[in-house]
Formats: sequence, C-alpha cells, structure tokens
Amino acid sequence: GTRTCNAAGSAFSSCTGQTLPSQEFCGDDIDNDCNGFADEFDDPDLDGFPICDANGDPIDCCEDFTCAGDPAAVNPGAYDIPNNGVDEDCSGSDATTVATCDNGIASQPTDLDDYARAIELCTFTDPATNFWGVTDVSVTKADGSAGHNPDSITVRNGFGNNISNRGGNRLLVLSTGVAADQNDSSPGWSAFQDGQNMGTTSGGPANFNQPNGGGTFCKGGGGQSSYNDSVRVAVTVRAPSNAQAFSANIYFFSTEYPEWVCSPFNDYFVTLVANGQNGNNNIAIYDDVLGGTGTYDIGVNLIGADNGGSGLFTQCENSDFGDLICNGAGNTWPKAGGTYTGCQSTNELNGTGFDETGATGLSCGYTGMHGGGTGWLQMQGNLIPAELNTIEFIIWDKNDHLLDSLALIDNWQWLADPVVPGVQPG
Repeated sequence: GTRTCNAAGSAFSSCTGQTLPSQEFCGDDIDNDCNGFADEFDDPDLDGFPICDANGDPIDCCEDFTCAGDPAAVNPGAYDIPNNGVDEDCSGSDATTVATCDNGIASQPTDLDDYARAIELCTFTDPATNFWGVTDVSVTKADGSAGHNPDSITVRNGFGNNISNRGGNRLLVLSTGVAADQNDSSPGWSAFQDGQNMGTTSGGPANFNQPNGGGTFCKGGGGQSSYNDSVRVAVTVRAPSNAQAFSANIYFFSTEYPEWVCSPFNDYFVTLVANGQNGNNNIAIYDDVLGGTGTYDIGVNLIGADNGGSGLFTQCENSDFGDLICNGAGNTWPKAGGTYTGCQSTNELNGTGFDETGATGLSCGYTGMHGGGTGWLQMQGNLIPAELNTIEFIIWDKNDHLLDSLALIDNWQWLADPVVPGVQPG
C-alpha cells in the first residue's frame, strides 16, 4: 500500500491500496492469510478440518470469527441444522429438511445398520476419518455376548392400533418376549401375559450397577441373579462437531402391571452412553422431582414416582397392585402394594397385546387388564463432539423368563447444547 507525507513533513496519511490478511483461499497460489505459505494445510480453528488439503483443494469453509461465532463448529464434520441460515457442514447451502432413511426397512433386516436407520440415524462414516456418522451397529445379549433371540428385536411402522412413529417411517422394537403387536407378522404376536421364554441368559452390561427398582418406592424387591431374554443394540457414532447432546423418544410397556409391581422379577430398559469421558452411564432414568423419592429406572415400578399418582406410567387401568393382589393368592412376592391412580387412558394399548384381560396362570386371580405403558417419553443424554460415542439400548427380564415387557425407540435428534441426562414426558 501507499502512505503520503503531508506538506509539513510531519506525518503520513493512512495507508491506501494495501492487501490485508484474509482467510486462505485454496487453489489460487496466493498467500491470502499472509503467514508465509500459499494454499497450506492449515487449521486455525483446530477443529480437525484444515482450510485446504495437500492438493490445495478447499475443505473447511470457516476458520475465523468473520464467518461464525464459533468457527470450530462449522466444518464438513458438523451437522447442518435445518432452516437456521447457517451452512454448518460447508455443503454450500443451509439444510431445509431433516433426512429420513427408514422407508421400506423389513421387520427383521439382514443389514444391522437398518436398526440405526429405524431411529433416524441416517449418516454413516469411516471411523478413521473426522466426518460424523454411525461407524458400527451390533446386536447381542445384555452383556455383549452373541446368542440373542432374533424375534426379540424388530423394526415396525407404528405399534398397536393407535401409536404412530415419532420420526421417519419406522421405529425400533425391543422385547423380553416377541417384538410384535397383535397385527404384526415376521414374527407374529405371542402373548405377553404370561409371557414367552426366549431361551437366553447372560450376564449384565459391563461396568453397570443393577437398577434400583423405583427410588425408595420398592423395598425388598430382590437382587439381580440373572439377565434373561435380553437384547442389546449398540450404536457407535462419531458425533458432529457442533453436537454436545442428543434426544430420542422411548415408550415402555409391561404386563407386570398391576400384579407383579415391586417384585424381584421386574423387567428393565436402560440406555447406556459410553465415550472417552464417561462409561456406561444410564440415561433412561426418571428423576422424581415432585414426589422427591429418588430416581426411577424405566420399568413397571415407575408407578411409584411422584407419590404414585402422577408418574410416567399413564396408559393403563387404575387398580390395586402388587401384594394387594398376589399375596392374597398365597404368593411370597411382591413385597409392596397399594392402589395406583395415575392411569390416564388405555387407548394407546389397543392392539398392542398389553390390553388382554381375564385370569391367567400368573395373574394371581386378577381378571382386569394385564399390562400398561408409559406413553411416549423424551430421553436425552450428553455426547463428546467430534468423538466416538457408543449408545447401548438394552432390555431384559430380571430373574425369570415370564411376564414380558417391550420398548419402542424412535426419533433421534442432535442437540447443540449440553443437557441434564434423563427422561421426561414427551
């Protein structure tokens, strides 16, 4: 540039015509950022994606604060949030819709990746790269060993007569019995009451403490001696560089309501998140903020949450439960009982198989509706951005092979900000 001396010879004018440093422009053989190198393999924002590659081709479209408040969150490894006016993934335009990829998936797919697609995880990637997406999907028993019963996991379009998908065209179904409603085929429905012995036993998830039942609601429910009829879906995903958390919708059903609440045989559903900062943290937990009686794992003992009147178990018939039914029939268990008044409707149970009535061999003479569910819940947990995170969805039957339960999983969404892990209505 040029500066001009004034007439008195005492000062210079401002510099005009100068070339100031700018973001490096790949492929022009010019040192745009004035650091002494042209088209360099440089990464000023330290997000793992350089301005240019070794051939001088562009990679990261944003490396400084002139293009975004957080340039490290804008790169080809980011998730493009639809309709926010920002091209987070450097694709050249802002996304307008959320991609879906689960149309036409069979009920028992041969490609394990379809189980991730069923919950709207549509992007897959090589774990050796910095690009985000699913890197691995496995299906096993609770402890990660082979030998699960294939009929315990399916992909369905809705469930029962009145429950629709929360996202896309399919949802994931896990069960301690057969993962089917009364209208399904491949496999077809089998009664949840008194249940199906799926013929599998295993240890529990590694580094995971057994569920505590339901806060302080269930005392004397018995310890965990075996994990039966379990199925586990483990999805390893490199999180987008701009995602610190995720959410998904879940729906839990069990025929253990109302007779076998607070027994040592209750089924459980957990979601474990493992990454470089924490291992196997269960986020399928409800914090009883109203009743103040503790946290509840996802199982039939949710009826004890919020003082047993307004918890998450809402699709059912109000009834006496536990030892008010079964101890009178001469059973040793359950060890707790009372009257539950938190049921709101049975409409969503229609056609699910959790709406059967009449006395059965394990009903302790109870002839009302055998089963209930939570309604759709929203579950959320934290991730490490740009790192590999493994999420495990696991259901099992505790100590026996009877009185089956089932969980629906759907509608995975990336979240930009950290969350308080857990489950709430939604």
